[in-house]
Amino acid sequence: VNFTPTIPHCSMATLIGLAIRVKLLRSLHPKVKVTVSITPGSHSTEESINRQLSDKVRCI
Repeated sequence: VNFTPTIPHCSMATLIGLAIRVKLLRSLHPKVKVTVSITPGSHSTEESINRQLSDKVRCI
């Protein structure tokens, strides 16, 4: 899932992404692989946020 924050410097982008990830993990079958990231070019710290969103420890 790619999502676009409302503004390029949104401070809540990580939290929004983690909320999306947790909701999907809880709603879908456990065998489904969930990947959440920011739409390329839509945030000023895109790489950092995508790294945080892919961290498995954050979403337990």
